[in-house]
Amino acid sequence: MNGDYAREALMENDLQIRDILEFAIAIETNGYKFYTETAKKFSGLKTVQLFHFLAEEELKHEHYFRSLMLQQPDFTPSSTLTDAYEIFRADFLNSFALANRDAFDQTIEAVHSLQEAVAQAIQFEKDTVVLYSSIRKHIDSRHHEQLSLIINEELGHIGRLLTLRESMDFVPDTEQYR
Repeated sequence: MNGDYAREALMENDLQIRDILEFAIAIETNGYKFYTETAKKFSGLKTVQLFHFLAEEELKHEHYFRSLMLQQPDFTPSSTLTDAYEIFRADFLNSFALANRDAFDQTIEAVHSLQEAVAQAIQFEKDTVVLYSSIRKHIDSRHHEQLSLIINEELGHIGRLLTLRESMDFVPDTEQYR
């Protein structure tokens, strides 16, 4: 997609908080899938418990974002968006692995160790923070506080992942990949 075309689409159609919440819900849903599918790849109890915990965290985030969506008095489906905006939106989202279905599925398939799985999970969470942070400058300032709440939730998730990574014993010989 031409960068000028994307910028023009943004200028003509300010991103609304509901669009960001739709992105967040889709990303959290895919994050849940990543963690549940990744858990199936390992047989070690600690590893399976770790990924089930992370899946539950994604589900909590999804519910949080859905609750924010319900708080939006002006929420309606994004059917009034122009074609240019829809193209920008799709291209922008597809640049993030958790939002791009093909890249996402390939990432799940490529995980073969606990270290890879945790590293990928941290990267997904970081990408999500980058996504929400980059969108911030394009939305109406009255939505900045809500977007900051979303970003803080994701930063907290990264913190949990880092804490879990540090507390786990990463000895490759003790983990069995299925």
